[in-house]
Amino acid sequence: MLKDVLICLGITCAFMIVSSTLALDKASPQGIENRRWRIAKYRGAGSQKSDEQGLIDAAKTAEITFAMGRIHGSPTCGTLVGTYRLSGVQLTIQADFILNGFCPPEELAQNQLILTAFKGDLRIEKKDDHILLRDTSGKARVLLVPY
Repeated sequence: MLKDVLICLGITCAFMIVSSTLALDKASPQGIENRRWRIAKYRGAGSQKSDEQGLIDAAKTAEITFAMGRIHGSPTCGTLVGTYRLSGVQLTIQADFILNGFCPPEELAQNQLILTAFKGDLRIEKKDDHILLRDTSGKARVLLVPY
């Protein structure tokens, strides 16, 4: 009897794992969710170029993860937090960062620029293994590359 219950429980758990994996694939057509991304480039202050040439390299490793409607990561020092909504290739982000102590002025400046680059309605463009996020006017805002 106990053996039958354990077998049934094992089959149920296996079914749940397979179902959740399939649901994640369906919920993430762009492949941006449930993955750790390095923020490789972001829109700098005053950059007028609309293509990827208008992006500047992140001075220090910055990262972000999109999972279950929430974002978390680090723009440089501190923590990047917030929410997102994904609808097809449209991504809407509401983000903020939390400082846990001293942050050098150059890193604090990058934090603010990254935060600004992520805010609002963005369009996802998948290119090879990386993701380019553009604003509604078509201006490149952030380049994400997988870890």
